[in-house]
Amino acid sequence: MVNYWIDVIACAMTVLIELILIFGLAMLVQLISYQCFGINLYQRIIKGLNRLDRYLTNKF
Repeated sequence: MVNYWIDVIACAMTVLIELILIFGLAMLVQLISYQCFGINLYQRIIKGLNRLDRYLTNKF
């Protein structure tokens, strides 16, 4: 039974670490794209989603 809880805790820690690393990687990509190319990825994604929303609203 102890081995089961150790596995659960190890799995939870692994998932948490991976989520933190993914968030850090996304922030790093945003920083590099903004510093090198002057592109704000978040604003472009939001503008694209708004455009998609307007398109789908007109279609349906």
